[in-house]
Amino acid sequence: MSRNITIVFVVIALLLGFLAALVAKRYIEEAASRGRAASGGGGTVQVLVARNDIPVAANVTAADVRMESVPRSVVPRGALTDVKAAEGRGAAASIAQGEILTDGRLTPKGVGGGLQAMVQEGYRAVTVKVNEVVGVAGFIVPGSRVDVLVTIRQGDSSGTKIILQNIKVLAAGPYLQKDKEDKPVTVSVVTLEVLPEQAEMISHAQNEGDIRLAMRNQLDQEEVATPGTNSGRLLSGGRGSARPSGSRGIEVVLGTKVTQQTY
Repeated sequence: MSRNITIVFVVIALLLGFLAALVAKRYIEEAASRGRAASGGGGTVQVLVARNDIPVAANVTAADVRMESVPRSVVPRGALTDVKAAEGRGAAASIAQGEILTDGRLTPKGVGGGLQAMVQEGYRAVTVKVNEVVGVAGFIVPGSRVDVLVTIRQGDSSGTKIILQNIKVLAAGPYLQKDKEDKPVTVSVVTLEVLPEQAEMISHAQNEGDIRLAMRNQLDQEEVATPGTNSGRLLSGGRGSARPSGSRGIEVVLGTKVTQQTY
């Protein structure tokens, strides 16, 4: 009798052990499945990476890229997986050697590279003639932010006004990137990125008077409404009126707001 009871307990123990093993196996498999889902499936994937540094606005060629296997978990969204998907497109921003190329880092197909690749949709590139004084001794470089001032003379009177604020510099002469050592570059023209109505203002200002550029801190986003100035205001220490008799109106753009000023 006791022998039969022992056999029953052994069988029950074996069954319980078997069930415990099944439960543990299923738990481990589910945990591994969840881990693969969280990491994007695990394994590696072939993506396109930069073979060398690719400067902003450069046309990407097959020689600039290569296919490379990387862990699936580190692949960014929009990563390119075919050389043809990048060839002939422009770099919308500087791309470092070894960086994974994504669709958002390149211009749309058909746009190509060059200056046009750097102009935001809805904006225009306008070139302003400068010298060492206007160009702030060559320290205005691609990526700088500037204010645009114009001085207009009418007969014996004149007036100066900031007409545009916080404008991005796209290029300094033929250079689309600033010097890696931040050395000043003396150029004869500077290209600005502006809205269409601001492009009209710059063109008119260049025909009517003299343009100056004032560099600003890139982190300074404040736009200041200034009264403008003229000879009377200068000689009075800023206390005089900047609106001489017979003055004409000039539009001033602060961001996207247009106001009417006089000079």
